[in-house]
Amino acid sequence: MKIEMNEENKIGYYAIIPSTVLFNERIKANEKLLYAVITVLSNKEGYCYASNTYLGKLLKAQPHTISKWVSHLKSLGFLCLDIIKNDKGEIIQRRIYPNDTPLYDK
Repeated sequence: MKIEMNEENKIGYYAIIPSTVLFNERIKANEKLLYAVITVLSNKEGYCYASNTYLGKLLKAQPHTISKWVSHLKSLGFLCLDIIKNDKGEIIQRRIYPNDTPLYDK
């Protein structure tokens, strides 16, 4: 499936992977690419609200795989998630904030 260029995904025409992510041996190569995509999509609002399905189409991965990658990056402190719910407790938006300087337990 071809992803069309639109205002949402052409904000930044290139992605930068910070060295804290790039050289981290605990992060898989595709997780590094996901991090880069999230940073591009975060340029406008400061966060990315793309679904796992959308991110999966960009990276040619299944939504459950994207979910695992997001969870792993979050567990390492490179992503922060904010779940927005309506009055009924239903999830209406997920905000993903990239963080290139996570705090480590030493």
